Amino acid sequence: YIKNVLSENIQYKDKIISQRISNYKGLRERYRSLGLHERFELHDGIVPGVFMFRTDNYNIDLPELKKHFWAHGIHSSVFYGENTFFIPVHQALQESDLDYFYEVMKAFIQS
Repeated sequence: YIKNVLSENIQYKDKIISQRISNYKGLRERYRSLGLHERFELHDGIVPGVFMFRTDNYNIDLPELKKHFWAHGIHSSVFYGENTFFIPVHQALQESDLDYFYEVMKAFIQS
């Protein structure tokens, strides 16, 4: 199975990498406007699997944030041991998805 999936998708490697980086940068920009900053800087040669952000600027109950995101159909989780959370950044996401992730976070902060 893995060989078949890898064989099928390897031809799209550059597009997948480019889209993940673009999605990461889009989320980074949106979340910065909320005062939430990336946990790890994105460097050349790195392909992100998630967008991980710090919640230090807010007193956020991270397990409640996870429930909130899951209730809105966004698989996400807590980076335990820190005030850090992560959300998807995969290549199938579109600008409207990134906007939705932003709005879901914004609504949580405002509540």
